[in-house]
Amino acid sequence: MLLFFSKKTEIKSNIKKCKININMVEISEIIEEKTNEFDKEDEVNEEKQKPINNGGYSDKYSWSQTAYDLSVNVPIKKEIIKKDIFVEIKTKRIIVKFEGDIYINGELQYDVKSETSTWYLEKNNNKNTLIIEFDKLKKQEWWSYLIKGDKEIDMSLIRPAQEQVSDLDQETRYTIDKMLYDQKIKEQNNPDLYNIK
Repeated sequence: MLLFFSKKTEIKSNIKKCKININMVEISEIIEEKTNEFDKEDEVNEEKQKPINNGGYSDKYSWSQTAYDLSVNVPIKKEIIKKDIFVEIKTKRIIVKFEGDIYINGELQYDVKSETSTWYLEKNNNKNTLIIEFDKLKKQEWWSYLIKGDKEIDMSLIRPAQEQVSDLDQETRYTIDKMLYDQKIKEQNNPDLYNIK
């Protein structure tokens, strides 16, 4: 009887080891699958820029946005005066020339109020920057790029200023809350939380 009991205990122990090994293999497979999913997500996100002040950049300028306006910073590498700059802001287009040469000429993603948009030259420690300020025609419309052909920003990472959120309409607040919630779930790597009803 003792031999039978010993064999039975040994068999149970081996079964537990097998279960543990099977579980470890399953866990390893799940981890590998999730890692591959995250790698694919990173590949997709590499196609988009991480927003800086809710905006992006190109080789010629950087831009930022709030719910109401956009600001474009164009660094100028040479000494220039205001009369050498030509800026034309249309509802859906921007043209910038330095000393007669076209520097920026493109179609904006959305419409702006050309009559209230403005520009100025900022000089700081022998560095010139052209600042262009656009008033959005449709407030609370978030742009994913400034000019057609620019690399898009990752809209899931847009973070509106808290004092502005209260000014937004209910539908927009809901959309922002959902985006923030989805981002938080993604950061927690817990897809089961999506299924909460």
